[in-house]
Amino acid sequence: MNDFNFSYPTKVFFGKGAAKKALAAELPKYGKNVMLAYGGGSVKRGGVYDELLSLLREAGKELSPQAMKEATVVTEAVRDILQLAAGAFQSGSLDKARQVEPLEEVIDILCDELKLHHVQRLQRGDCSVPQNFIFNDLITDLERVSDHCSNVAAGMLQSDTATYGTHDYLDKVKHAGSIFMGRSCPEALGDYLAGPNHTLPTGGIAKFASPLGVDDFMKKSQFSYYSREALEAVGNRQ
Repeated sequence: MNDFNFSYPTKVFFGKGAAKKALAAELPKYGKNVMLAYGGGSVKRGGVYDELLSLLREAGKELSPQAMKEATVVTEAVRDILQLAAGAFQSGSLDKARQVEPLEEVIDILCDELKLHHVQRLQRGDCSVPQNFIFNDLITDLERVSDHCSNVAAGMLQSDTATYGTHDYLDKVKHAGSIFMGRSCPEALGDYLAGPNHTLPTGGIAKFASPLGVDDFMKKSQFSYYSREALEAVGNRQ
């Protein structure tokens, strides 16, 4: 692969006529191919999509229709799982929570397929290397949203069905700055209320360091006392 420099800045243009004014100034700075990423159908119903297409054509830009279509498919799937997970959490519905994981698995498979398709487009020369980065970043971010939805649903199901042996595992924990035990002791308690403070050993240093506490700010002195006999006994050691 040839060496290249790549920048992925983000600019937001807002206001009446902003799209036409902004794109007229920005588009000449970039290459020929363009990828549009959007969510639902409102972008088309509101006329924004057609306006953008018209501006892009006037500027001589070409779209990557297949990449745009694939990005839209996975975006809609992630929108569905996000609504499902949020609805399950807000209502406490375990039935909805059970529907999240199967959809998350489908999204994972879909994202893997889309990344493969885009690599193939890159190999054929249908898109540039910078466009490849943008597409992969988009798909990866959407996949992470899906994963978080799965975590929320799994946590709901586990809290409902699992039994917690709160103290059974303590002997196995050797290096930890703070340990939160039981289903009613979330980590947020340590952030704002419970424990000495929020300054904990991280990055593996719990192997030799403890949480910061009041004791660390106390001035201490060591006192030693030996009797003559004790001192002579130490001095006579071989």
